[in-house]
Amino acid sequence: MTGAKLHHYVPQFHLRRFADGKGRLWVWDKAADRVFPGAPGGIAAETQFYRLTQYEVLGDDPLTMEKQLSALESEVWLC
Repeated sequence: MTGAKLHHYVPQFHLRRFADGKGRLWVWDKAADRVFPGAPGGIAAETQFYRLTQYEVLGDDPLTMEKQLSALESEVWLC
């Protein structure tokens, strides 16, 4: 399978606005009750979050939504 596997449910351009001078965010892991630094590219994301398996069954691209959101995020980031 090709394409992005890590799908962000909070757009990276939003996350970057909260990053410190070193480009990191402070993340709270609620389950483990710990705080750690993280980069916007690796947080608020899950593997295959926008993969629509019902499209795959019909022979269509299951990553259609992720591709559309990625294109939209790219346009916003350029503004």
